[in-house]
Amino acid sequence: MEVDRNLVKIPRVMLDPARIEKLLSRRRVARAGRALLPEPAARPETLPISWQLSREHLEALTGEIDAAEPVLHNVYEDRDIFELRRRGLQQIMDLLQRMRGFVDRYPFSDKEKDVVRAEIDALSRNIEQVAAQTRFFNMPLLAPALKVAPLQPESARSAGNATDIVFVVSRAKSLRKDVRLLADHARHFATDLANMGLNARLGLQTFGRTSQPAGPFRISAEDFIADLNSVSPGKEPQNALEALRNAVEDFSFREPCGKFVILLADADANDDFADARERTIEALKSARATLHVFSVNDPFTGAPFAAYEEIAHATGGQYFNIAVTDYRSALASLSAAICAQAVESGAPVVYSENRALPIGPEASETISVRFPDFRPGALGVDSLKLESRQDFMEACAVVDNALRTLSEDAGEKRLLSEFLDRILSHFDTVRLYRLDFKI
Repeated sequence: MEVDRNLVKIPRVMLDPARIEKLLSRRRVARAGRALLPEPAARPETLPISWQLSREHLEALTGEIDAAEPVLHNVYEDRDIFELRRRGLQQIMDLLQRMRGFVDRYPFSDKEKDVVRAEIDALSRNIEQVAAQTRFFNMPLLAPALKVAPLQPESARSAGNATDIVFVVSRAKSLRKDVRLLADHARHFATDLANMGLNARLGLQTFGRTSQPAGPFRISAEDFIADLNSVSPGKEPQNALEALRNAVEDFSFREPCGKFVILLADADANDDFADARERTIEALKSARATLHVFSVNDPFTGAPFAAYEEIAHATGGQYFNIAVTDYRSALASLSAAICAQAVESGAPVVYSENRALPIGPEASETISVRFPDFRPGALGVDSLKLESRQDFMEACAVVDNALRTLSEDAGEKRLLSEFLDRILSHFDTVRLYRLDFKI
């Protein structure tokens, strides 16, 4: 595992214990020897020095704390990834050690061979199950991840991994929290798409009585988040279907590419009358765009809003009820659906053991981590021969090698976990230091 220091641009104070110690030393000096500190000439004489120091220190740290919040969100999630993976590795090691006990001696009867063979088969099934269960959102932790490969020039007639996504977001005041949550998880969404090999651009179209783009397609998740933060809530009627039709006209989609429109609304469309649904479906199909809906259920019927659900299903999309699921899970499911559609369209795929994990406040601030394949075939325990004494000796060697490989990887990932723990420890020190002041 290698950490690229040029990419990990997290707040300096979190990676520099000496800087934290310097700040703490200033605090001790301020407490123990205030009389020895000369009063700056620019300070008002009526303001005690102790208050001046407190205000100065707090203001200096505010920026660091604010910048650290998104880092903490990422670091806690990364720690969950490695803890889940560690437990999965331990389960596989327990299975292998149990199997080691079975093949450690040569059985002298066919009956014993049959028992060991049954255990070998059970071992493979159990390891496959552990590998399948050990996932964190869209991240396989014990097996290579499927990625959509970039297109070669001769195959450029299909969309491949090029993906353009427009979020059509209501400006209703009731969605203010949802827009903030979407902004909070947009970086994870972008990272999920990148880990799946998708070359994605994100656009934002807001609507009320009318609709308009908040900007062009964004390559950077930070630019897309800035567009989201510019949304001004209001009370105007919500002409959602017109906004969907406008979205495929207002944005310059690449050709060819996978085209997706994501509607975020918590009320039925005010313009759902006459043939509005049919015209919206026709507009999306003509643009070869898929609609996915993030909304709630109708409060009267308890079912999804009929217009949104009909249009989504007609274009091959899904309806996500944001009232019963969190945004991280919903966006993870959305990115998986987008990747699946790219694969179904015939895009070339590859499998990769390297994944990018977000660690800083920007999408570019990641670390690249290798997640080796620990399924039965990769470990070599799915085809053990058990006919002779030599076969059993070789089976023991295979199991021992698998255990050694797992142990080495667990040790490597432990170093990364300790690195994440140090980041959290530094932040906690600074946060407690800041909260001790009273202004």
